[in-house]
Amino acid sequence: MQKKRLKILTAVVLVLLLALLAAGCGAASIPKPQPTQGAKTVTVTGSCDLEIEDNIIIVSGETDLIDGALLHVSVVSQDGMIVDSVKLTKSRDTVEQRFIITEEKYGDSVKTITGFIVCAPSLYGAQPQAVYDAYGKKFENIQGDFVWNDNGIIVLFASETVEFAR
Repeated sequence: MQKKRLKILTAVVLVLLLALLAAGCGAASIPKPQPTQGAKTVTVTGSCDLEIEDNIIIVSGETDLIDGALLHVSVVSQDGMIVDSVKLTKSRDTVEQRFIITEEKYGDSVKTITGFIVCAPSLYGAQPQAVYDAYGKKFENIQGDFVWNDNGIIVLFASETVEFAR
């Protein structure tokens, strides 16, 4: 009888330990960077569109990010893989990048594509000092519904997803 109780007690203890371990294994939440105390906050807006003309994919949009900001313009396939991309410096409120469709990049596995215009504190290289002065080192002074990671707020504009047919 005592062996049976010991086995039950051991099983209960193991289940409790596993439950405690599982509870501690959840993904840690990364807090959104908070505006610098006393700094002026800025609202950033923009858009992104994608269209296909003949053998060219055009990712275009508008944004009121300050001129000089480093942008990453890309075409992403249905599995989240970047098919084409370019880094550029914003020089006006409209952004447009053309990507030539090649078999090497846009093979049979690409079924849908989405365009992105992204600006981040350091993901695609260091921003000019004027950009950090305006938005903060982690873009913490930018207001808006954006995503963030340990490096800061990521300003991201996405197009509708488009069927890619050859």
